[in-house]
Amino acid sequence: MQLTIKEKIREKSYDLAVFDETHHLRNFYTNENKTATVLNDLFKDTKKLLLTATPLQKNVMDLYGLMKFIDELF
Repeated sequence: MQLTIKEKIREKSYDLAVFDETHHLRNFYTNENKTATVLNDLFKDTKKLLLTATPLQKNVMDLYGLMKFIDELF
């Protein structure tokens, strides 16, 4: 039986997860972004570095969503 991508990620231990184009994760706090939810679950106990060159359009909730992705207690 072939492992899924999720299973392959879970079987390893990571010190740091680097996410590029993280503006796609900005609405994580709404629970509507399924990709962000899966990634956050897979790397829950891993330090995260978020990278993007796309401006956040001056919406404080976009920034809040990214902060929540980094630290659920935020």
